[in-house]
Parts: sequence; C-alpha cells; structure tokens
Amino acid sequence: MYQLFLERALAITRHGGRVAMVVPFGFALDHGCARLRSELLDRTSIDTFVTIENREALFPIHRGLRFLLVTATRGERTITVPCRSGIRSASDLERIPDLDDDHSVALPRSVVEQFSGDQFAIPEIRSRIDVGILGRTVFRFSALASAEGWRIRFGRELNATDDREHFVDRQTRGHLPILEGKQIQPFIANVERVSRYIAARDASRLLGSGGFRKPRLAYRDVASSSNRLTLIAAIVPANVVTTHTLFCLKGNVEYDQQLFLCGILNSFVANYLVRMRVSTHVTVAIMERLPVPRPPTDSAAFLRIVALTNRVMTTRTSERTIAEIQAAVAHLYQLSSADFQHVLETFPLVPLGERRAAMECFLRQL
Repeated sequence: MYQLFLERALAITRHGGRVAMVVPFGFALDHGCARLRSELLDRTSIDTFVTIENREALFPIHRGLRFLLVTATRGERTITVPCRSGIRSASDLERIPDLDDDHSVALPRSVVEQFSGDQFAIPEIRSRIDVGILGRTVFRFSALASAEGWRIRFGRELNATDDREHFVDRQTRGHLPILEGKQIQPFIANVERVSRYIAARDASRLLGSGGFRKPRLAYRDVASSSNRLTLIAAIVPANVVTTHTLFCLKGNVEYDQQLFLCGILNSFVANYLVRMRVSTHVTVAIMERLPVPRPPTDSAAFLRIVALTNRVMTTRTSERTIAEIQAAVAHLYQLSSADFQHVLETFPLVPLGERRAAMECFLRQL
C-alpha cells in the first residue's frame, strides 16, 4: 500500500515543496517499485535516503526488518543520491541534518543506471569506498546478460509445489534426482543428498528434452545480504533436474566457460556486488545486470580460474585453491589491495582464516 501513498504525495506536492516518507527498504530494490523509483529520481531532488535498521525496536515490529527514510524536493531531477546506512535509534535520527548532510555518501545517478538499468534500483551503499568500487566496476565491465558481456540467461526448471504430483521418494530405473537450492554449496552440487526423484519421461514432458541432459551452471535463489554468503553457485550434473529454488543456465554455453563463471559467481567480489541489490532473493534481474569480466578464453586469467574451479569441484576439500580463486577474481576485477581488503571486511561471518588466506594469495599474485 505504501506505493499508493508515495505516488499520491509526488502528484500533489507543488514545485519547490518537499515530500517525506518512511517506507519499507524494498522500495530501494524491489522489481515492482521500478517505475515509482524512476518517478522519484526524475521529478524530485532527493535530499535524504537513510536506511533504518530495526534491531533496537525503533518500530514495534520484527527487529529483522529495515526501512528507508526518504525526503525529496519537488522540481529538479536527482543527480546524486545522498545515502546513509546503519541508523538504529531515534537519537541517531536526531543527529542527521535536514539538508546538506556532510556524512552521507553521494551515489551518482549514472552509477545507479549503469548498475541496474531501467530498474533504477538504488544499491545499499555504506561508505565512499563502496561508491568507488561500484563505480569503477560497472563502467569497466559489461553486464552478464548484455550483448557486450557473456549473454548469459538463467531460468527455473521444476516447481516443487506445482509439479510435486510427479515426484517420488525412491530412485528406480528411469528416474532422475531432483536437486534443491539447499543441496548446493559453493562449487559443489550434493546430488547424493537428494530425497526426491522424477521419471525421465515426465521431466522431458515438463522441461523439454534438451536442458537437463547436460551439465549447467546454477545458483541458489533464496538469500540475504546478511548471510555468510549471498550468491552460491555450482555446476548441476547432466541428468539431474532442479526445483524453483535454483536458477539454471539456459542455452548452449561451453563447459569451460561455465567453470569460469562458477568461479566468478562464488567469489567474494561477485557476492559483494550482489549484496548491494539483494533483499531476500537473488533474482534473474539482479544476475543479468551483474558486471562480470570477460577475458579471452585462451588468456592466462581465464584458464587459471577454469583450472582452479575444476580442481575444487574434483577434490571438494581444497581451501587453499578457493583462496587462489578469490585472489584471481579480485585481480580480474582490477581491485587494489585496499579495495579487496574492504570487500573482505564486509563478510564478518566468513572465518577470519579464509579471508586472510584470500588476501595473502592476492598480495602474492601482485
């Protein structure tokens, strides 16, 4: 309902007048708010864009929820969004000036548009270094689905609710395993953990005969920016089907390229970028706009990440190899050591040893 009130506020506010509203955090990112965000950016100059966390029960509602305090002046279009994050109490709000907040982080509109396209999603920015990393990345590297990028598309296969009449609990001759999102981890698809199966003829009827007959890259749908990791990807083996909690690669993509992309998507850098746009789901729209380097397939950088990813999938227990992948991807994104250190610090739930190993590999690869 809040969208109706915000739309009405924009309609009745005179030129030079101001709008102020507390709205759900989803307004910044959700697909369904794209046109309203565009209206706000085009018809007002945003004065305040504050993320409020409810951990201290500022609002009498679930403490895990977040909100936005948005104020804007009707008339000029927004050129930069003054972002502020981490507000938790009324006293924090009292210290924020009404205008000219020197402690806010200026996010250029051009970065918003390059990062999210016509969605106008406003990423969660916490510091000036975030703006620097994001700005350099989105203008250096093309979006994953773009014609200049990898032209990669993802989509769902089976639906665990709509198609459940075809599922059985035991694998018999002619039945295929059904893999769910919770059964993958970075780089690894744990097919041995599946508990449901489907007849191959039913899978062919529901999905067509092509896609599930070959290995394909997949990533987990349900996630959060506060999880240990947000973007989790693995290669689904041939003759294994998936439910709607996984998004699978569509079309014909060479296996080496899938290995390369698997390494990229499981990196701290890709997770860091995705977290700026995630609320509760890693949607196809988010993945399509993710900036991903595309080195030549015969380059040392490409071949190294392919080889390391393949090694992790084969051995399953190679922490050192994963650290090498993290470092190689960070170099591919052209991060400085200070940039990469900042990225690592945004993953507090990842063991410190893993982060230190990645940084050591990064410095050694310099």
